[in-house]
Amino acid sequence: MALVKGLSTINTRSPKKLKFKSAQEKREYESYMAWKDDLKKSLKPAPAKPARLKADYSHVRETAYIPSLDTGDGQTAKKESRKYEGERQLLGIGQMHKSNAIPIFDEDSAREIARMRRG
Repeated sequence: MALVKGLSTINTRSPKKLKFKSAQEKREYESYMAWKDDLKKSLKPAPAKPARLKADYSHVRETAYIPSLDTGDGQTAKKESRKYEGERQLLGIGQMHKSNAIPIFDEDSAREIARMRRG
C-alpha cells in the first residue's frame, strides 16, 4: 500500500487531551479506566511455554575415520560424441507454431511447414 504524499507511518505527535462535556462524564470515564485496570490485574497471565528439552551431545562416535577410496589421478575417460547414422540427411529445423521445432529432411516437408500444413 502506498503512502499519501506528506503522510508517514510514524506518529510523532502526542495524543490529544480528552475533553469532557461535564464533570459527571469525566468521573464516569475515570471510573471506567480504573475498572479496566483492575480487570487486567485480576486476569490470570498466559501459561508459560514448557521448557524445551536440550539435546544430549555426550555420545561420541567410536569408529575411526575411514578415508574414501583413491582411484588414482582423478580423471575419467572422455565420452564418445554422438553421430547421426540414418539414411536421410537433416536439412534444418523448421518452426510450425510458437515453440514447435520440426526436423526438415526434404524440400517437400519444408514447403508444407511454410504453408502451416502437417503432412
